[in-house]
Amino acid sequence: MRLLLVHGWATSPAVWDGQGALDRRFDLLPVHLPGHGGEGRWGEPGLGPGIRMIESILMDGRPTLAVGWSLGGALLFALAARGLPALKGVVSVGAFPSFVRREDFPFGLRPAAVLRMKKDILNDPEETLERFYALNFSETEKKKPDYDRWFSILRDARKDLIISDLLNGLDALLREDLRERLSEIRLPVLLIHGTEDGVCPYPVSSFLLGTIAGSRRLTMNGSGHAPFLTRSLEFNRAIEEFASDQMGS
Repeated sequence: MRLLLVHGWATSPAVWDGQGALDRRFDLLPVHLPGHGGEGRWGEPGLGPGIRMIESILMDGRPTLAVGWSLGGALLFALAARGLPALKGVVSVGAFPSFVRREDFPFGLRPAAVLRMKKDILNDPEETLERFYALNFSETEKKKPDYDRWFSILRDARKDLIISDLLNGLDALLREDLRERLSEIRLPVLLIHGTEDGVCPYPVSSFLLGTIAGSRRLTMNGSGHAPFLTRSLEFNRAIEEFASDQMGS
């Protein structure tokens, strides 16, 4: 079975450094999202560019399990709601139906924080991204011997990023609200979420668990936003078990 790996905002496929061992079980296909160093541009303030890119891959009909991190997970929620035949299951990692808080959704970041990030990226993109990358790790993870390596994997994406496309991506995070689409998902879904996630707070996973029929959750106690980096062995084992239990792979 093919394993599609979809990275998040302002990063690259290099974030899946710890998932190489999964090639013994799956045909790995890391996706390079538009505006993040690969082909194409994120040329509009919505999820459309990412959705269309992934959908074009799935149109070949090949059975696929897809893993999406953060923004990548939101893209997969949107595609799963469409019921594409090739998509057999979804693993979301620190993902969200709405990135920002709304009147009836108190779990995301404040819209003002995203607006401030847009302003900061225009003024000093390198420093702004440095702060964002650090936010992906819990305080416990920052004390681990491998922290510098994990941080570098995220930071190395900076050289290939297109600032205008990042701004469009932030606008998408401000505008898009997928909550009403979640009930349309009829695929096996595994929600992986760190309890110390500083980008997408852990309570978001409880909302998803209660909204996506038949979904299951793996809680990563003490982990931040990127457990596939900081706890790759446990993460990889969860992917393999999910494929076996839910999909018969």
